[in-house]
Amino acid sequence: MVTSDPLIQKGLKVLGFSLLGLVLLFGAVFYFSPRVNYSDPRRLSFLGTDAFDREAWKEADPQERGKMVFSWASSFPNEGLSRDDVVADLGEPDARYLSDANLTYRVGPQTVESRFGKGYLFSLIPDTTNGRFVRFWIMPFPPSENQ
Repeated sequence: MVTSDPLIQKGLKVLGFSLLGLVLLFGAVFYFSPRVNYSDPRRLSFLGTDAFDREAWKEADPQERGKMVFSWASSFPNEGLSRDDVVADLGEPDARYLSDANLTYRVGPQTVESRFGKGYLFSLIPDTTNGRFVRFWIMPFPPSENQ
């Protein structure tokens, strides 16, 4: 149904251009806004900065593991790690996050509670093309990112 009323046609043009302007504005805000690199090891330093030790990790409770996770993630190679490499360092996963393909460990103080349970989940995410673990998440988000 096409209308010949010039007032309605003008109103539709204004509405159309307004919507286009909003789409462009939101697109620009999203495009130029800073992005969080969830796999930046600095995001883990709030848990502690103790040196990673494979034997100490195996014996440690989640809080002590949390203190070492920054050190371990800081040496993470750009090409990622195989599942065997991760398990050699951190042992078999002791938690689950989103998928069994992710290797997930409980770290940090057990006083932190969220929908994920007590403590934080440190989850390594595999690249879907080659299966190597190239990124990680810490859940819930660290305190400075919850604001």
